[in-house]
Order: sequence, then C-alpha cells, then structure tokens
Amino acid sequence: MSSAAVPARSIAAVCCIAAPVLFGLYALTLGQDANWDLQNYHWYNPYAFLTGRLDQDIAPAHVPTFYNPTLDIPFYLAAQVLPARPLSFLLGTVQGLNFVLLYLIGASVFAGLAETERRVAALGVALVGVLGGGHLGLVGTTFYDNIISLCVLGAVAVVIGADRPGLKRLLCAGLLVGVGAGLKLPTAVFAIGLCAACLVIGATFQHRVLNAFVFGLGVLAGFAVFAGHWTLHLWTAYGNPVFPYFNGLFESAMGLPASYRDTRFVPLSAGEAALFPLLMAFDPSETGEIAFRDWRIAAAYLAALLTPVLMLLKGRVARDPSALNTPAVIYICAAMAASYAVWLGLFGIYRYLIPLEMLSPLIVVAVTSYWPGPVRFKTNLAIALMALLVVTAKPGTWGRVPFSETFVTSVPPHIPNPASALVLMAGHTPTAWVIPSFPPEASFVRIQGFINHPSDGDTGLNVTIRQRISTHTGDIYMLSAVAERTLAQSVLAAYGLTLTPECSAVVGNLAPGIEFCTVRHMEDAS
Repeated sequence: MSSAAVPARSIAAVCCIAAPVLFGLYALTLGQDANWDLQNYHWYNPYAFLTGRLDQDIAPAHVPTFYNPTLDIPFYLAAQVLPARPLSFLLGTVQGLNFVLLYLIGASVFAGLAETERRVAALGVALVGVLGGGHLGLVGTTFYDNIISLCVLGAVAVVIGADRPGLKRLLCAGLLVGVGAGLKLPTAVFAIGLCAACLVIGATFQHRVLNAFVFGLGVLAGFAVFAGHWTLHLWTAYGNPVFPYFNGLFESAMGLPASYRDTRFVPLSAGEAALFPLLMAFDPSETGEIAFRDWRIAAAYLAALLTPVLMLLKGRVARDPSALNTPAVIYICAAMAASYAVWLGLFGIYRYLIPLEMLSPLIVVAVTSYWPGPVRFKTNLAIALMALLVVTAKPGTWGRVPFSETFVTSVPPHIPNPASALVLMAGHTPTAWVIPSFPPEASFVRIQGFINHPSDGDTGLNVTIRQRISTHTGDIYMLSAVAERTLAQSVLAAYGLTLTPECSAVVGNLAPGIEFCTVRHMEDAS
C-alpha cells in the first residue's frame, strides 16, 4: 500500500464518521417534524399495537391504520424517554448513514482506480448522493424512506462487494432488502428490481436463474420475519393480507372491491412514462405533494440513454475500461432500471424512489466513463455534472414546527366517563396523533375518511360501525378538525346523530384546529 493510500483511507474513515453526525445536526436546524403522516399514523399505529387497541378502535388513521406498525415502534419508544431535540438528532444521524453505504458502493465500483483516487471518487459520489432535494427534505422526518434506503443500499453493497458474489452473499443481500419491504411495503419495488438484476450475474443462464432464486428466497425470509405477523393479522381479521389494498383481488367483505391505491402520480400514457424523469425534474407536482427540485434521476436517465449511442463511437478512441468494476456497474444499472419501471407502474411517488436518487450520481459518473473521448475530458465532465446536481437541488418541506420538550404533545378535554366513551372521527384532516393522550379506555371509530364512508353501503367496516354505534350506551363524542365541522355534521346524520354546541379544543404541538364535541342522537336533540 502506498504512503498516500493511508491518509486517503483515514480521510475516508473520518468522513464516514462525521457525515451521519452532520446530518443529525442538520436535522436540528430544520425544526421538529410535523408531517401529515406523523399526524395521521406514525404516532398512532405503534401506540395502538403496543397497547392492544387493534380491536378497540376502527380505522382512526384512515387507510394507513392497516399498515405494519413495526417500523414506527423504535421511534415511538425512543420518544417516551428522549426529548424532541436529541430524538431529532438521532433520527438525522441514522439517515446520514446512507453516506457510508454510498461510499462503500462507490469504492467497489471504482475498484480499478489507484487507492487514493478510488476513495476520493467514492466520497464524491456519496456526498452528491446524499445532498439530493428529495433526501434533504426527509432528514429528521418520520417518513422513513431514507431509513429503509439503508436496506436497499446495503443489499447493493453486499452484492457488488465481491467480484463473483456467492449464493450466501446473495441470500444475505436478499434478506436485507426483504426486511425493507417487510417494514415498508413500497420498498418491494427495489426487492423486485435487485432480484431481477441477479439475472445478469453469473457465467451461464442456469447460474443466473439460481442467483435470482436464492436472492428471492432471502427477500421472502426478510419479509416474513418483519411483516409475517402483520400480514397474518390482516388475513385473519380482514381476509386480505395487504388490506385494504388490492381488495378487488382479495375480495374482503370488510371493504369495497377496489384497489385503494393512490394512483394520482402514475403516468397515464406511454409518452408520459417515457418522459417522466424529465417531467418530475421540472415539475415536482408530477410526483408528489410538495415543491422541491432535484435533477439526479433525470441526469442518470439521460446518461443511460445516451451511453449505447455514444459507445458506438468507442472504437475511434482508445479507452481503458479497467478503472471501473464493470459487472458492478451493470448490476446497479439493471437493478435501478427494473426498480424504476415497477415504481413507475405502481406509485409514481418520489419519496419511494429515494435510493435511486442517492445512486444516480454514481450511475452518471460510471456510465459517462464509457463514453468515447479523452479520460481527462470525461473526468472534468463528471465533476461539472456533480457540481450542477448539487447547486440545483432544492429540498422541500413536509411541515415543521418549533421544537417542543417532547416530540408529540397534546392535551385532551376532560371526559367524565372514559370507560363508556365512544369517540367518532370524520373528515380528512389527520387527527389520530392526539389519541394516545386520551384516556386509554375511550374507543375511537372513524365513520368517514379515505378508508370508508356511509355511502359505501354494507361493507364490513360500515356494518361494524353501525353495530358499535347502535349498541353503545355511554357518551358519544366527535373528534375532527374545526374546518370540517360541516362535513362531520353531515356524516353524523347518516347514523342518526348530530353535533351539539358543546365543543372543546384539543391543544397539541403538531397542528392546531382540532375540536372535541359532544354528540347526541337526533331524537334526543329534538
């Protein structure tokens, strides 16, 4: 090892230690997370699971009530003992670990370079990878897309960490991304993509099929460990292991025969699909609810499309391909292309594509190195493109509030008889985050929202709700947003109920405007 390699290795180690800490500090500068999903289910779901409320409440967090709560449990438990600032720092630090994995992946891809150049290049693409507009906007938030990305990037690092990955290595890689898919179902697009890309690994067709098969076994094992209990619960309780999604296929009587998927951002035509990386680069409303800007995926898309064309000219210019680990480049490009294709058909939601955003700078540098032309020119081009991607990135915000002492705080109104209290919920504003502050004896039932509506007819949810209301003998209340009081009143009428003027504010740190009102039967009110 050369004398220059030792300082380079030390610098890389320092960067890999410092980067997560810096992201933890960055999270503190952004303020406390108060995103819509946190208000809806990231706080309620682990509380309900840990306190045994799965049968006590009915869909208080809309559709996400039925998401696997396992991913939310560590944060919820940590929030019981840590103040908001240290918890945000910890969250940002964990999210900053993506830098370390990107560095390891880059070091494997640039394996043919001299030691110092290899580490510098790997650090460079790792830095550009974590400075994307999508990732920066998620730092310190509870969406967890940039935590689950650790499973995806970890799987990539395991696969390309050896010249010829053996079956044990592929099994471990599959296990990693399977864990990610089990914890957050949209990660399945990367499980599919990384598994499909195993078909490019191996000397013969039989070896490639075996590689994909073993990787797939790892995916199934990881998914089973972290999501098996939840899919079994959904299957047993609702007759659909991913309830309410794809209910047209599973035909659970508890919901409508519909997919329940959010397809707002899925391209509607082949032309739109072909241009989607460019469309979402210049118009973030094509792929999400917030304004942000990032051109990394678009740059990787264009570079990948141009590469086959430009390589036709390769014979005219001498090129030494030994600087890159070509099998690793092929695997990463194939895995990300397959994952992107599945994502495009199912979701079109940018947050679910964060691992690709992070890997896109590496893909750009790697594929452009195969273009014809002098090495110095291509090196300068790669540096210029990386600088452009950094300076043009603009993170968005999912909602932040000033730091409180504890991460989630709310003060409910007094309930005289909580053991016999039935709290109804209506509207589309997320309000489930205040439920853990109420007396645990009270039950919460959503009578209208993104998961159900009285007009849905005799679905299992509606039948259960009507039975719960008709047989209830205690006090009834309504928890909803002040702005949706008229909507709440109209939905209550479908159950023969009405609001009274007796309303109190539910004060909390994440959002204002939630009220708690007494409800009466219409015949009693008259």
